[in-house]
Order: sequence, then C-alpha cells, then structure tokens
Amino acid sequence: MLRRVRTVTFLGCAVARIRAVRSNLLGAVGARVAVARRGVTTSRTIAIALLVVAVGSSVGALVLLALSAAVPLPEVHGFRGMARIVALTEGALGLAIAFRQPRNAVGWIFLVSGACAGSYELAQMYSAYASVVHPGLPGGEWAAWLASWLWLPTTGLIPTFLLLVFPDGRLPSPRWRPVAWYAAFALGIFAGTVALLPGPLPGLPSVRNPLSPFPGELAIGEVLLPLFTLLFVAVILSIAALVRRFPAVSRCGAPPAEVDRLRERPVRGRGLPR
Repeated sequence: MLRRVRTVTFLGCAVARIRAVRSNLLGAVGARVAVARRGVTTSRTIAIALLVVAVGSSVGALVLLALSAAVPLPEVHGFRGMARIVALTEGALGLAIAFRQPRNAVGWIFLVSGACAGSYELAQMYSAYASVVHPGLPGGEWAAWLASWLWLPTTGLIPTFLLLVFPDGRLPSPRWRPVAWYAAFALGIFAGTVALLPGPLPGLPSVRNPLSPFPGELAIGEVLLPLFTLLFVAVILSIAALVRRFPAVSRCGAPPAEVDRLRERPVRGRGLPR
C-alpha cells in the first residue's frame, strides 16, 4: 500500500513538472511569436507609410503640373514626371519585397528611394509653381532647396547600396563593410555639399539657398566633377561586389561566401589559398 502511495505521488509530481515545463515552453514560444508578429506589423506599417509618401507626393506633383499647364515652367533634367514614374515603380517593388521578406534590405532601399523620388518631384513642382505661376506663395525657396539635393538618394542608393546587398539584403561578406561605409560617406558628402551651396538653385536662377552660410554665388555645376568622382568610385566598388557574389563556383569549387568563411576559419592550421 505504501509503495502504491509513493508511486502515485511520484507520478503526480512528474506529471506536474512536465506540465510546468510544457507551460513554460509554450509561454516562451508564444512570447517569441508575439514579438515576431509585432515586428512584422511594425515593418509593414513603415513600408505602407513610405509608399504613401511616394504615391501622395507624386499625386500632389501631378496636380501642380495640371494647374501650371498654361504657364511655361523652367526646364528640368530628363522630362517632367520621370521622378514620379520612378517613385511609383520603386515604391511598389519595395512594398512587395518588404511584405514578403521584411528583413531584406532590398525592399527598404526601393521604398526609401521611391519616397525620395516622389518628394523630389513634389518639391520641384511646388518651387516652380510658387516662383513662376503664383509668385509669392510661402515656402517656394525651401521647396527649391529640397529639390536641389533630394534627387541624390534616388540617384545614389540604387547603384551603390542596392548592388551591394542584392539579392538577399546582405553584404557578400564582412570584408565589404568598408565599401558600404565609403558609399555612405560619398553620398553624405555629395548631399551635404549640394545642400549648402549658395546657389542659384537648379532651374530657378533667381532663387538662392536659404540655408547656405557662404556668400556670393556657387552653382552645383561648378562642383559636380569631384563629387561625381567620389560617387563613381563607390558605384564601381558596388558593381565589383555584385560580380563577386554571382559566380556560381569559385576556383576552390565552393560559392564565394563559403570560401570567405573557410579562409577566416582555417582547418588544421592551414587556410585556403588567397
């Protein structure tokens, strides 16, 4: 009888412990699932917000263009509406990628680039509208200032960071981090320099930069060569990263990423030949 009582007690304790462990595991899994779902929801909200910026600014620019149909507007590079097409295309691509793979940087690059393209189009149209169609509207010079440098993220992100992380959203290996830092440096120097030039601002010869601390006049055309040289080097390095990523088999018979991993972890004191 005593043995039966002990056996029942032991089994009861074991069942209680199993239930407790199961409850803890389910709670931990549930918490992780909740955090993951919350992260996905936040990512999707941000992606939708960026798409709304791209679409809304493109629609606003289209409305201003329609209101300015009877007045000749300043000339722009390419054709009016080109940035709007870029904004809608990149925004749609970015949203599709961000919804399916929220951790893939490719989708976010497209979304940010599309939002900047749409904002650039709206700023450019409003600056022309406030300066030519209805002179005296507030914010015209600030819109012209935004349009003077806001084209750079769209122009610079795609041939640099997109090529660096395409297609999985990661660099080919940690050795390419200096290239990413250099690309960010080149874009930052380019945008900062253009944003502080005294002017006249592109397309509006009578408008000066409201934020420039420099006296006199200095247009963007006078400093483009060294700035484009910086950015061009970043583009070449990014293309090299893309080419480095896609050879199917390296000389060692393994993918490039695996070769880099093996080089960093030598086997029996000997790494792969460089």
